[in-house]
Amino acid sequence: MHALRFVSAVTLGLLAGSLMLEGLVLVPFWRSLHPGAFTDLQAAFGPRLYRYFAPLTATAASLSLASGIAVVWSKDRGLTDWCTVGAAALTASLLAFYQLYFHAANERLPVLAAAGADAALSAELQRWHRIHLVRTVVSVAAFILAMLGVAS
Repeated sequence: MHALRFVSAVTLGLLAGSLMLEGLVLVPFWRSLHPGAFTDLQAAFGPRLYRYFAPLTATAASLSLASGIAVVWSKDRGLTDWCTVGAAALTASLLAFYQLYFHAANERLPVLAAAGADAALSAELQRWHRIHLVRTVVSVAAFILAMLGVAS
């Protein structure tokens, strides 16, 4: 079970770091673009970002949930074991972020840009950035809890 926790923590770290990079580098760049340039960039890189983040998120979530379930089923549980369960819960919430907001928003952004709705695009990118920031904080917290779970 220790190996599962370790691999889970590593993938959570990769996901958290990737989300931080996206929020600190890509989002400010996107927000600086003219809507037409944003549309072109979104068309070119949107599918690539999805191909990167979808398997990474699915892997991190699967491993974290498996670690959490393994802890719940074990007989002797200590404080650090509950950190693993907490990491699993937070990681599961990352999937909810995508389903409840990011899936639709990622489809809405290029439509707004193509329509020339500069104010609506700017507002949606601001909202996207704020929600992404919360998602990133949750992923970092999950990573920290996963690391504490490995410490047992």
